[in-house]
Amino acid sequence: EALVVRDGAGQTVLHFRGRALLDAHLHDLELDHQFLSTATEVIISGTSAGGMSTFMQSSFIKSQLKHPDARIVAVPDAGWWWDHTAYNNASSRPFFDSIAKSIGPELWNATLRGTGARCLADPPRGDRAYCYTQPYAYSYLDVPAFVVQSLADPANLGACFAMPCSLNGSGAGSCSAAEVAAIGQFSTELKKSILTAQSQTSHKGIDSHFMT
Repeated sequence: EALVVRDGAGQTVLHFRGRALLDAHLHDLELDHQFLSTATEVIISGTSAGGMSTFMQSSFIKSQLKHPDARIVAVPDAGWWWDHTAYNNASSRPFFDSIAKSIGPELWNATLRGTGARCLADPPRGDRAYCYTQPYAYSYLDVPAFVVQSLADPANLGACFAMPCSLNGSGAGSCSAAEVAAIGQFSTELKKSILTAQSQTSHKGIDSHFMT
């Protein structure tokens, strides 16, 4: 599939072909290594946006494996992009709002396969953006997942919390004492979000590893 975006002057054309790229990779792996036909132990992993894709695509990849004894696990690293209110602004939900605004023919058409398709067919609260936002999307995953997540990931703090300052390693960086405390609370809530989701889907054989 090709989706097109043009800038205000109508000069720039961008083609988004993520679904076609995944299919092409699987096709080549099968052609060169008989991956889909013979693989018995498969690990799907990615970091950041790739971590999100690991949550989103592992179920479809599982459905393509042909060996009767095939086992697949997901290792999403820094991929817990979740529904949280912004720093000092309870009416804003930065990541969820950005996903909701992106779904449409002018950017991406929100198609998922595997168990993700079930979410899109009947999304939580009638909004497809939930299918790309944790912890909602996680509840549909039918692949055992080892979740690796930094509790103070700068990208997560920016995209999901709209934090106006930045830490510097283990130091406060440009953050005030109050902002550091807010980051600590956000981190606690992030960990709780993951552990709660895992406790509700214990049949998946899941685990987690947190980094501060």
